[in-house]
Amino acid sequence: FSRLMEVVLAASPLPTYPSTGGVGQTAVWDKLDLSDDDEVQQYIFECTRLSSPIPTTHHVARKPFSTLMDGEMMTFPSGTPVALPLSLANVDPSFWGEDAFTFDATRPELRESLLAFNSVGDQSAGRECPAKALVMQTLTEVVKLLGSVRRKRH
Repeated sequence: FSRLMEVVLAASPLPTYPSTGGVGQTAVWDKLDLSDDDEVQQYIFECTRLSSPIPTTHHVARKPFSTLMDGEMMTFPSGTPVALPLSLANVDPSFWGEDAFTFDATRPELRESLLAFNSVGDQSAGRECPAKALVMQTLTEVVKLLGSVRRKRH
């Protein structure tokens, strides 16, 4: 939670990606309609997409499997732990498009497709983060409150 809060509140910069254009979170945060919870949450989800607080999850293979790795077919036994790089999937241009590395809080299907909280949007295999609703509710209120304070000071 603390890592996500740092990114959302711009205490930590977004990773430097090839085409971010140097747009920081505050440039977007300062323009949000703070009375619109959906818009604020889209901002939070886009921060999460570009800087995943949990970069990987894992799965333990229930049966042997094979996959192509570096041009060679590799076979792994049942019980093999497999790391799933969520942070890479969240910026995969083949899914998110050519602007995958660009901050866009209005990105279509962001809420439904984000790989965070051990889920894809609101879909999970029974392992979704039990604190997801609490985290989103808390961050939404914090972004709104501190956003209004930022605007009074600037």
